[in-house]
Amino acid sequence: MEVILGYFLITISLAGSGLSGYIDLRTTEIPDEIPLAMVLLGLLIRFSYSLFSGDWGFLLFPAIIGGGFFLFGMMMYYTGQWGGGDAKVLGAIGVLIGTLPAGLFPLSVFPLFLSLIVNVFLVGAVYIIIYAIVMSFLNKKIASNFFKSLKGSSTEFAIIVSAISFFIVANVLVFWNLFGLLNLWLIFGAAAGGIGFYLLWKFLKSVENVGFMKKIKTARLREGDMLGEDIKKLNLNKKIIRGLTKEEVGKIRKLKKTVWIREGVRFAPVFPISIAVTLLFDNLLIFIL
Repeated sequence: MEVILGYFLITISLAGSGLSGYIDLRTTEIPDEIPLAMVLLGLLIRFSYSLFSGDWGFLLFPAIIGGGFFLFGMMMYYTGQWGGGDAKVLGAIGVLIGTLPAGLFPLSVFPLFLSLIVNVFLVGAVYIIIYAIVMSFLNKKIASNFFKSLKGSSTEFAIIVSAISFFIVANVLVFWNLFGLLNLWLIFGAAAGGIGFYLLWKFLKSVENVGFMKKIKTARLREGDMLGEDIKKLNLNKKIIRGLTKEEVGKIRKLKKTVWIREGVRFAPVFPISIAVTLLFDNLLIFIL
């Protein structure tokens, strides 16, 4: 019975997070009704089984995990990394599949909820890079800004190259003294990796500065939107990492007709992908290491 319920919970989590991801891509907004329905269904199924079996851990532990996932998501929201809807979906997933019957995953090495959160980060990193590349094809100004930023960063690039060179020389000396070997793969790998990460960072900054900036009418401004310009009269700075409050939105509407906002990566599709990856491969960190 517990295994059958586990499959129901997995199905609900995949369907709910998949629908959230689709709507997020289409509208940049996740309706509260979706994660709420996911949580209610998860709690109803778990409560019913706990009442029938007397195993209240089947309800209690996933509820705690879901709460922890939600708090983590809200931390990401208040640091400007995720949207509030992402936090709600992650919390709902925690309630649904934070713990599942051991019989479903007999070869699992890590607790399911731990593997899931690790995979969210790893899948999310790849997703963000792909998302940024697609954005650069859709908005030609991103590439122009990227190359312009490289031209104006000669000092920064020199520092990066110096740090990489120091790392390479240090490792060459260590390998030579310990083993009498010169590891060319390490040299080329360190050089390519260091420069590659630097270029990737500059590229993602260009996507953020150009691709995610959008000018809208203040009538369309919503609570939680990220400000993309300074509004000195209201003492609001575009560098604030939180979303706008309802009160701030009202003040901006009275003061301005249009405003620049910052749109982030539409992150919700990462959740159904991460669930599928976790169910199929457990913790991706094992494959990487």
